[in-house]
Formats: sequence, C-alpha cells, structure tokens
Amino acid sequence: MDSSDGNTTVDWIDRVKSGGAVPLLDPENCPNGWASPPGDKFMVRGSEYISSKVKIPGGEYLLKPLGFDWVKSTTKLVDVLSNPNSRVRKALDDEFPVGDKPFIWAFNLQLPSKENFNAVAYFVASQRIS
Repeated sequence: MDSSDGNTTVDWIDRVKSGGAVPLLDPENCPNGWASPPGDKFMVRGSEYISSKVKIPGGEYLLKPLGFDWVKSTTKLVDVLSNPNSRVRKALDDEFPVGDKPFIWAFNLQLPSKENFNAVAYFVASQRIS
C-alpha cells in the first residue's frame, strides 16, 4: 500500500497486528497467539508439477496476515468489517477517513452455541488489486 507521498503505509498495520485479545507471536514459539510463517514454508504445485511431481516453496502471500480476534457475542456476528465497533474498521476509518481504503478480507469462523464465538482472521492486500 502506497501513501500519496510514495512511502509505504505500515503504522496502522503494525497497530492492528499488535492489538486485539489474541497477540501476534513469533512463528517458532506461538502456543497462545497467532503467527504468520513465511510463505516458503508451504510447498505448492508449481508450473512443472504435472511432469515432475515435485512441489516448490510457495513464496510471498497475495494477502498479508493483518490480525486475529476471538470474539464472544450475544448474537451472531455478520459483516464484521461493517461493524462500527470492529477494531480493524476503526483503524481503517482513522487512517483513511476519505478516499480509497486498502482491500481487507475478514474470515469469520463462527461457532454457534448459547454463547456465540467467532474466530476472525484479517488479511490485507499489500498492493492494489485490479
């Protein structure tokens, strides 16, 4: 994400990553938090896989991990990023009050029960997606 002066905007990303009830931890030591291992730790099928049957390191992510929340609510949560109480929404509104906002994808895994639990993982595009 580039700001208007050409510098990469990362302060708000760092604030979102370090905020929330589930802390960002080192991938090598992450028993009670979330982490983002390097993409090359994942083996994927490359362009030569059909003939070679050999997988290659995955490389960079298309969407960068932004944060993780564990939310308990009295009702089912839908459209997490539209909720004015969402910490990620607040960070976006503070950083980008007008104009284009970066593409954020929120993956909300809901565990319905008497008390509703939501595991929400957020991802951000580091470059404009066209």
